[in-house]
Amino acid sequence: MSIVLNGGQGPVINGDTPDVGLANPMSATGDLIVGGASGAATRLAIGSMGYVPRVVGGTVAWRELSAAGLLADRPAAAAGREGQRYYATDAAAGLELSECVHKGGATYAWEVVSYGVTATGVALTQAASATAAAAAIEAPWSSTLAPSTVHTDDATVTTLESIPTTTDKGHAIDLLVTAVQGDRSAQVTWRITGSVTNAAGVCTVRNVVITSDDPGSAWAATVDVSGTSIRVRVTGAAATSLDWIAAGSLLVYGG
Repeated sequence: MSIVLNGGQGPVINGDTPDVGLANPMSATGDLIVGGASGAATRLAIGSMGYVPRVVGGTVAWRELSAAGLLADRPAAAAGREGQRYYATDAAAGLELSECVHKGGATYAWEVVSYGVTATGVALTQAASATAAAAAIEAPWSSTLAPSTVHTDDATVTTLESIPTTTDKGHAIDLLVTAVQGDRSAQVTWRITGSVTNAAGVCTVRNVVITSDDPGSAWAATVDVSGTSIRVRVTGAAATSLDWIAAGSLLVYGG
């Protein structure tokens, strides 16, 4: 057996077919080699300024680095993708980031719900509230309710928090409410869970469970509705300084 240097094509053993190596399909500056049919080396010509290679339909292709270019390559909208997020940048418009959320309900689709900031750091317009964002993308959706506070000095029933509802949806609330006396000599905490429906703009409290860590306390926390909002209402005591706070989560649902 002998080894022959086969004209620069690599060493071969007598009787074997020479290994010709990888044929170079590139022919211009910036060309890339990608796998074509059956993995064959194939030339991908350089893309346009600002374009990036992305997987499109199972192959590599150039796409513009913009919201329009990147969002065009989102997975197809379909049942089972509800709540999925897709992010893209838009250099052309000066946007740092755009976010899409897959909607549920009767129509499966992607919808842009928020943006990041401009190149100069100026905030762009966003949904007025988490509830409004949920409505925009069609529930199911959940959001964290930011803490709300109020102070009472008597037994007047006072609204601690007002939670907007979404028309023709169901709403589940899970809240913690606590009241602490001004001199910090006493404190009571309540856990509130409940269901509230909005049918054509008419809100109804369906079920509410309220538990307290001091059932004998005269202080109270309740839930009702006013217009199209869920209200958390609290009652203190005469000549008693109380600081109240509520926070929790809201689940909105309904196709």
